[in-house]
Amino acid sequence: CSSDLGKCAFDYILEPSKQNYIKTIERIFQTGKSETIELLGKGVDSRNHWYKSILFPSVRSGKVESVIVLISDITGEKELEERYLKFSMASAEGIIILEESQIKEVNRAAMKILGYSEDELIGRLASGLIHPEDFAAINQADNFQAENNYEVRVITKKGPHVNCEVKAQTITYNGQEARVITFKDISKRRKAEQLAKLNEERFRRLSEASFETVLIHENGKIVDFNQTCINMFGYSAEELLTMQAYELGAVEEHEFLIEQVRSGGENPYESMGKRKDGSIFYGEVNAKQMVFNGITTRVAAIRDI
Repeated sequence: CSSDLGKCAFDYILEPSKQNYIKTIERIFQTGKSETIELLGKGVDSRNHWYKSILFPSVRSGKVESVIVLISDITGEKELEERYLKFSMASAEGIIILEESQIKEVNRAAMKILGYSEDELIGRLASGLIHPEDFAAINQADNFQAENNYEVRVITKKGPHVNCEVKAQTITYNGQEARVITFKDISKRRKAEQLAKLNEERFRRLSEASFETVLIHENGKIVDFNQTCINMFGYSAEELLTMQAYELGAVEEHEFLIEQVRSGGENPYESMGKRKDGSIFYGEVNAKQMVFNGITTRVAAIRDI
């Protein structure tokens, strides 16, 4: 229209998209690489519109002389995202909507995880909820601008922090550019992993001090053992790691031992073992299921009788 004469496209880009647009162009002049960004701008209908902008350099004599911009209107796609977000607010995961790092809206799950009421959260800076030692992760994510998953400790109202997995993305919110932060409490998972690690370390110390052979296998494939196992059967550690557990038994016991593994039986039993030198001995075996290095395995204690 005649009122638009003399204006450039930049005049129609709204903040904070304008700053992102400037930084992108500066970066292209430096790198000479094309980039694709999303911008919020004023349309000819005077409404806010979302645009997908592909920016690529015009190079002459090895130097970027200008940046060419191709623009397409993606307002319809963004409106679908916003409708999806409204449904997502009922999610079991915490959701926070930010405008310029300030909290504008939260869902019930976020309030439950953080322990704050809606009134206590609205208007706060999201960075104030992050454990000080994890600011580096937020800075690396460009203050919640990165769209990959990352993990931080979040401070709750009651004081102790919770480990949270976080993901952020850009959306249209009330016609403006905003960031939606989705997060879930993974503290129980982290504690379980730490406990499992401690149990594994404790188990390893006890097994190394044991006079019995301690053997761990996954579906019959030997994955770990103590020094007593090496001494009892005469195989090297390298050889044991290539073997099936039943191969430590006498040939006539193989079918029985394979069935014990298949059935997962946990009752003690007696069986004949066979050493590397071919000698046979009678042993008592106690076996149980166990999570080892995050994998469900079977641990067997073998005593020469």
